[in-house]
Amino acid sequence: MSSLALFPVARPDLYALFEKQLAAFWHHHEVDMGQERQDYLKLNDGQRRFISHVLAFFAVADQLVIENLIENFMSDVTDSSARLCFAFQSGKAICFISAETSALLMVGNNREVSLSR
Repeated sequence: MSSLALFPVARPDLYALFEKQLAAFWHHHEVDMGQERQDYLKLNDGQRRFISHVLAFFAVADQLVIENLIENFMSDVTDSSARLCFAFQSGKAICFISAETSALLMVGNNREVSLSR
């Protein structure tokens, strides 16, 4: 590893990307889901099934992105700024929130789906 210290920043371009990640940070509580159930019920069975499959895909796929970052990239990257970007994303900050939102939309739209096992 080149350096464990972030400062001085060796790659300002990568550090700027990290700062963009922070600025784009969001949480599922910020998404207005008030009309989702009503809009979902207006769809036909095929459309609801399609939407449910898309949401299920994203609920799982984002977790796969996290695992891939941790297993395949973190050990290969030596630049502190790049590791900071990966750590932020693999720390479940971005991908987990997206997966969580997809799952919440799926449950909110389809009363037969549950978040519990």
